[in-house]
Amino acid sequence: MQNRNTCCPTTDPTCGRRQNIVSEEPANKNNYAYVLKVNDKHMAYKVTYTSDNETFGYHSATDWFQYLTTWKKEVGKPVVVNVIHKE
Repeated sequence: MQNRNTCCPTTDPTCGRRQNIVSEEPANKNNYAYVLKVNDKHMAYKVTYTSDNETFGYHSATDWFQYLTTWKKEVGKPVVVNVIHKE
């Protein structure tokens, strides 16, 4: 985890919400977990990730951060669902 005093909202999903972190659980090779508290009646979050251990995904910092910029714009757009009922 980055220094708790500084963070980047584009790359750090907890940035701006540090007051909601109850604990940071020990990391293992596949997981970096946080326990978060909920201030209201619901919690909303968005997650994206990649791993250099995979054959797909982003293998350079430049590609990853370019993707994050695009991803952040996309998650800010509402999802439109059209339901077509056919009999």
